[in-house]
Amino acid sequence: IYPISYHLPLLCDYLAEAKDEKKPNRISPFSPEARVPLPSEIDENSYGTTVWKRNERERLRVRCVNDGYERLRDHLPLTENDRRISKVDTLRLAIRYIRHLDALLQNYDHWTKCDCFQTFQTESEERAERLRRIDRRKRASDDMSSTL
Repeated sequence: IYPISYHLPLLCDYLAEAKDEKKPNRISPFSPEARVPLPSEIDENSYGTTVWKRNERERLRVRCVNDGYERLRDHLPLTENDRRISKVDTLRLAIRYIRHLDALLQNYDHWTKCDCFQTFQTESEERAERLRRIDRRKRASDDMSSTL
């Protein structure tokens, strides 16, 4: 198994070709033209352009990652109401779905007694509530320290 960074250039290239065939002038963030120069290679006149190019590459990278999540959501068993789940929940659901499909391959009867997804929504809601409580405690702590 290779780390995700190994597959990311291939995925981005695939997504760029599949989704943006009408935009042939896009530069892959992994191509040699998108290289970030070393500080010693930058002169004062090109600094603004270099920063702009770097920011543009980062925006392209983020768009590519977000497109990947959208494509992943398209293959998950989601209802229309669940389409806007977080990235973390998307990955968790993908893991469950892969395990579910594997269980189906291993045992056809799995389908009759499957409960792979029953707790997913509850777990996501509990996790969100936990994060809200932590955030409230942090804000209360910050308020107390600012009044001192």
